[in-house]
Amino acid sequence: MTAESATDRSWTRWVRLAGTLISLGLLIWLLSRLDLRELLSMASEVPPIVILYSLGLLIIRVLAHTFRWRSLLRGQKIHVPYRQLVGLQYGSFFASNFLPTTIGGDVIRLVGILRETSNRVGGAASIVVDRAIGAFGMLFVLPLSWPMLGGFLATLGVAVGRVELPGSLRKAARRVWDATALWLKSPASLVVALLASWVGIFSYFVFVWVLARALGIDVSLIQVAGVTAVTYFIALFPFTINAYGLRELSVIAFYSSLGASTEQAAALAVLSRFLILISSLPGVYTVWGAFLRKGPESD
Repeated sequence: MTAESATDRSWTRWVRLAGTLISLGLLIWLLSRLDLRELLSMASEVPPIVILYSLGLLIIRVLAHTFRWRSLLRGQKIHVPYRQLVGLQYGSFFASNFLPTTIGGDVIRLVGILRETSNRVGGAASIVVDRAIGAFGMLFVLPLSWPMLGGFLATLGVAVGRVELPGSLRKAARRVWDATALWLKSPASLVVALLASWVGIFSYFVFVWVLARALGIDVSLIQVAGVTAVTYFIALFPFTINAYGLRELSVIAFYSSLGASTEQAAALAVLSRFLILISSLPGVYTVWGAFLRKGPESD
């Protein structure tokens, strides 16, 4: 590692930490100005059946994303039992709550899959392409954001179009392209992965929509899809740890613009984040059992 790359990594970590602290500070400031009793009352009045239904939708999302990854692995002739991949997916899901960026937990999947195959290039590339397929699938939904966010997105698009991509982003794009090239001989696996991605995306939309309706927010599923697509791409920017604060502020801003009260939007942001965290708890077993606990002695 060169001195320049080490400096870049150190700078990125400090920016991410600063971004997290700023976002959380703004979120705490905003919550302090709200009627917290009303916010907590709204969250506590959500029927238990809605909570269970929401957790069920999050399980479907994980299973769909695992199937997406499995399809890509099979495209590289890597065969790992689906149940084992589910465990790795949950481990990644759980670890993402504490590791940098929203994709930090992928290190769990990387270590896990490299233990299961001699095809190290295909195994590592499958995780890169899996994330790329997820983002590509969400791009199909982004046009739904236009009716309410068109002006903002147009301005953002013009601004981004005038800025040269940083070297790190160009390198990341090149890695995605090089990794995807491995699947040119098995395009069917890419198609299946995209279809599985849409199942996971749709289940997440319904999850947010069900919670929003239970909190008294009068929005359509299409509106939820539009807002979720935008917040998804905002959360991908590595400014905070797992988009803490940044996601919540975005949810509050966008749903308030759709007619929700600030308390309702804040309740949706906080409750959805809490349920996502709860739904990831099965990953504790994977992280502890496979990565933290002392492994078996070598033969």
